[in-house]
Formats: sequence, C-alpha cells, structure tokens
Amino acid sequence: MQLSTRLQNLGLAALAAVAVSLSAYAVWSVGQAPESAMTAALPGGSPLGEDRAPISGPDTDATTATDPAQDAATAGTAPDGDTPGSTAPPATSVAGWASAWSGPDADLLVIGDGFSNLRSQWIHQWATELAAERPVQIHHWAEAEDVRFNEPDVLSEGSGPGLTIWNASRGDTTIGEAAEHTQAFLGAASQVDAVLVSLGRGSAGEDVAASLDHLMGELDADLPVLVLAGPPGLYNTGVSDGILAWAQAHQDRVALVDLRGTAPDQATAEEWAGAFQAALP
Repeated sequence: MQLSTRLQNLGLAALAAVAVSLSAYAVWSVGQAPESAMTAALPGGSPLGEDRAPISGPDTDATTATDPAQDAATAGTAPDGDTPGSTAPPATSVAGWASAWSGPDADLLVIGDGFSNLRSQWIHQWATELAAERPVQIHHWAEAEDVRFNEPDVLSEGSGPGLTIWNASRGDTTIGEAAEHTQAFLGAASQVDAVLVSLGRGSAGEDVAASLDHLMGELDADLPVLVLAGPPGLYNTGVSDGILAWAQAHQDRVALVDLRGTAPDQATAEEWAGAFQAALP
C-alpha cells in the first residue's frame, strides 16, 4: 500500500514536469514563428514594417520610377528640360522667319523689284529703322553689271547682333527674271539665313504661280522665306491676287505678309517700311 502511494506520487511529479516543459516550449515557439507565417498575416503579404519604411533597392526603385513626360507635365517643364513655349516658332511663320535673321551676324537676302532697288525706297528705309536697334549694313545690287553687290552702306555700328541685308532688287524685273538670277544673288552674298521676296511690279500678264514655283526651286528647301503682298494701289490687282493665292497655297513652305489691308493706298517708302515693320512680331 505504501509502495503504491509512492509510485503514484512519482507519477504525478513526472506529469507535472512534462506539463511545465510543454508550457515553456509553447512560449518559445510563439516567439520563433516562421517568417512566412508572419508575412501571411500582414496586409499585402509584406514583411512587418517594410510597407511603412521602404528602403532603396531594385524592387523599390522599380515601383517608384515615373514617366519623365508625366513628371515634366507636373513640374511645368518639357522632358528635354525646355520650358513650355520655349520651342522655336516654325520657319514658315512670320515669327520663325524673323527669328532666322535676329541672331548675331545674320544675313537677309531681299529679292525685289523697282519698288525696292533704290536708297530712297522702302527696303533701305526699313533697314534704317532696324539700324536704330542693332548694327546694320546693306548691300545694293550693282544693276549695271548685274553680277554682284555694291559695297555696303553702313547704317549703324556698335554692340548687338549685327545684320547684313543683301538687297537683290532690280529696277526692271519680273518674278520669272528674278528667279533666273537667284543663283547669282546667292553666290554673290557671303551667306544667307533668310529670304524676303518683294516682287510683282513688272509682272502683269505673267504666270505668277509658275514664276514663284521657279524662284522657290532655286532656294534651299530649309531656307526660311517670306513672301510680301505689297501695299494697295501699287501693284496690278491680278498680280497681287496671284501672289497672295500662291503664298496661301504654300503655307507649308513660306510665310506671308499682306500689306493690302494695313498700309495706305499708294504708300510712300516710309509708310511701306513702317507698315512692314509693324507686321513683324
């Protein structure tokens, strides 16, 4: 009877020890839960804290990269770093044409007629207006020889972007004749950044469109060109209409200034020069 009681007590003690051991192991197991189990318990399956404090690395960089164009739109800049609106105007606009000869050491070729060949006429008067703002010199075509420009008239000097005007205006010329001479004009000028076409005085009865096509074929395709429809009352109406219609049909190649609605009838050289300058941006 005493032996049975002793064995019973030993059994109880052993069971108590086992219970304590199991309890301790359970506590240890909770603290050592597998990472996959903890991960599964978090929103999105992210490791604890990673969604709150991301660190740099391949995955993080990939998820935070953005579209440069979208960033540029948000920041107000273009992807290449230019600000909106800083793109140069197209050469076929009046602004684009003017910008082509606005820089330093620029050269402008004028292909004109008997309304612009003399120093008393509108091209020289317009050049004088420009000379108040920048250094300007103008070469007039040597009409007697008809192969070169005269030495320059220096209208102003000083600092600023210099401008050279090559005035290839001939007193008795049609648009077609000017086209025939265009290669000579280009060869006699040192360089050309833009072209102004002011023609039509002697072109009554001429196929204006065909002659303008011929002239444009003599010029480089990337050379900015402005075609002028002169003041009212000075040109034959059919010629003026033909110039205007041709220029409007070729807006992908030339810019146009139409002075018939802005310059006075029978404009003087000074009025013509002023109206043209006012038409520029």
